Amino acid sequence: MGALAMWTDRLVEGMEHFRQALRSNVDDRHLEATALTSLGMLAHLLHRDLEAAGYLRRALAIDHSSTRTTALCLNNLGLTEGRLGNRQTALDYHRKALAVARRIGSPSAERGILLGLGETSLRLGLPAWDPFRQALDLARAGRFRMQEALALDGLAHTTGDPAYWREALAILTELGVARAELVRRHLDNPGGYSCDLCRAAPPVNAARPGLVSASRGSGGQQVHVVDRD
Repeated sequence: MGALAMWTDRLVEGMEHFRQALRSNVDDRHLEATALTSLGMLAHLLHRDLEAAGYLRRALAIDHSSTRTTALCLNNLGLTEGRLGNRQTALDYHRKALAVARRIGSPSAERGILLGLGETSLRLGLPAWDPFRQALDLARAGRFRMQEALALDGLAHTTGDPAYWREALAILTELGVARAELVRRHLDNPGGYSCDLCRAAPPVNAARPGLVSASRGSGGQQVHVVDRD
């Protein structure tokens, strides 16, 4: 229920579901780490990054038995540290997360981590084409439509090509999620400031070779809740 609330942009409700899981008094360290990892992501999406970092560090201290959960927790810390302006720390967390996901062969974790790396790269003014393109390929291979749309949104901002936004909008409209309105605002206001990354990222982000970007930033937060392959 917490994951469903997260994916459908009911962030405060999602936090309450995960808090209920923590209050369940079940002796399950993996469950506790999973709930804390997801609470950290939700707090990040609500722009409460110091709170998010607290949840995520607690999760890492509790349970390393599931390397997939650990990978997603590291990725979420990368997103949080990126917004807090801790450039090298953020990139280190993303890289560690990606290495774990690839080592254990978890495509769902890998695509989420690539989305996180792309978002942080945009925020820090670094090239973001490669992680978003790889995330798109994995999302399409796994038929995970939400992450496909998020990768397209990231590519739109990385390259300045509105065709990616139009693809993302079609998917999000089909899914019936509120995030579609955010993408539509970017299409209606090209080059404008329509999200928090529009203000954080430089006006031009390095794109794939031979393509000049007119981007202002990413169209929305990349959500990384613990799920299953």
